[in-house]
Amino acid sequence: MKKITCLLLLIQSGFMMAQTKTVVTQNGEKVTIHPNANNGITANAGYIQLGGELIQATKIKTTSSSTLALDGLIAGSNTDNVLVIDSAGIIRFISRAEFAGDNLGNHIAEKDLDMNAKNIAGAANITATGKTSTATAQISTGATTGYIATSVDATGNVVWTDPATISTKGDNLGNHIAEKDLDMNAKNINAATNITATGKTTTATAQISTGATAGYIATSVDAAGNVVWTDPATITTKGDNLGNHIAEKDLDMNAKNINAATNITATGKTSTSTAQISTGAVTGYIATSVDARW
Repeated sequence: MKKITCLLLLIQSGFMMAQTKTVVTQNGEKVTIHPNANNGITANAGYIQLGGELIQATKIKTTSSSTLALDGLIAGSNTDNVLVIDSAGIIRFISRAEFAGDNLGNHIAEKDLDMNAKNIAGAANITATGKTSTATAQISTGATTGYIATSVDATGNVVWTDPATISTKGDNLGNHIAEKDLDMNAKNINAATNITATGKTTTATAQISTGATAGYIATSVDAAGNVVWTDPATITTKGDNLGNHIAEKDLDMNAKNINAATNITATGKTSTSTAQISTGAVTGYIATSVDARW
């Protein structure tokens, strides 16, 4: 490449014969031509040839019609030095090693970078101060089917982690202040430890799985209303003093019975379509009063 630089600078010298010769001018003067050469040309065997040391700044001027070309150059390699032209138009060379990397951070973008469906390849790191959006993501290091991407530090570095090794912690949903009703859209609430409501809980069906046995009765075991399944044979029931309830209208039994009553007392008349007194009943006997309360 260095030789190419010399060739470009020496072409302007021309090519001429360098034989020693005496000529006579029109005025009869004798002039001897000597084969002297410098500034990039050399006298060789009577000829002036390209090649030699430059002794002053030299410029070759080209135009759009008078161009400069080099033909027959041998192939180089990607480790060769590179010719460059500075702001003054002077040809220089730069070591190929100087082109190892381009610090793109020194370029101030004036508009968004449109990759036009092309890739960014070979980057060590890509950093953004805002949000990075992507249709799909791939983290190849440590990837295993079924693993979960987790953060390993406070800066958000991500690694693939076996979910069996992760100790999950509950989310205190109570710290979230709801602004409207939660619509589960026919989905379930699973794995809750407790669900507490300060108002009424309404459900189409209910299931208490702990201790459940067919025919058992759900009973409260404390004043807080905790419910357990209980064998009805172990329950001692107590009568309800219905007299403590003040009726506001007639009791309509709707063709149903009143069962297991010890006594039914009325201050007025009791009307019935049929009557049955089972104690002491014998066919053909007549019902009679045994005291003044009849």
